[in-house]
Amino acid sequence: AHQLQEKDIREHMMIEGFRWSIGLTARVLVRTIMDGSTAVMQAIHLDNPTRLRRALLDAPRTERIVWQLAVMVGSQSISPLFWALRSGAHATAKTMIEDILTIRADRDNYYYGVNELFEFQPNIADNILREAPFLAETLLDGLIWRSHK
Repeated sequence: AHQLQEKDIREHMMIEGFRWSIGLTARVLVRTIMDGSTAVMQAIHLDNPTRLRRALLDAPRTERIVWQLAVMVGSQSISPLFWALRSGAHATAKTMIEDILTIRADRDNYYYGVNELFEFQPNIADNILREAPFLAETLLDGLIWRSHK
């Protein structure tokens, strides 16, 4: 039987611990990519506003805004808009802000995503100023006064 010296045992345990942690990280990343792989997230990954618009064509009007503000990955919710800002997909982030803050209507309702934007992204102004300050004008242009009557 091969016997390991005490220092070899510690090194072996460190290597096994490192393998375990890298394996866990890899599994989490794969799960995040697979579970969060929506058409909106793919458009962000490619920083392709045209692809984003195409993805949003499939969204029901009542869910269109939320598709851009929250994606469930396992038991966690991530924000596609925040992801776009942080990952440098600024062209797609601009398109998302414009789309969220566009007024739409059907026979029964008006849809304007300002409430959802600040519900899901309470620090949106701060995030934009930190990650992509040139998008502040886009945000402010979309934040118009509206009557509740």
